[in-house]
Amino acid sequence: MSQDITQLLAGLHPFERKVLTILKSRPNLWDHELIRETDLEESRLSMALGWRLTKGIVKDGVQGSEVGPD
Repeated sequence: MSQDITQLLAGLHPFERKVLTILKSRPNLWDHELIRETDLEESRLSMALGWRLTKGIVKDGVQGSEVGPD
């Protein structure tokens, strides 16, 4: 493992580690499933997901589409 990845993993909050552990084996879970699997409160899960996005560890996988007049 490279030095950068090792440092990144060492700097993760325990909530982030919980979420990453679950998502490693089951990457396509909904929020309610992550809450159940990680045993985190919704607000703590939200913090952990936000931190991961801010740190650039993961990208938001939610894709939406815009609907408008033609």
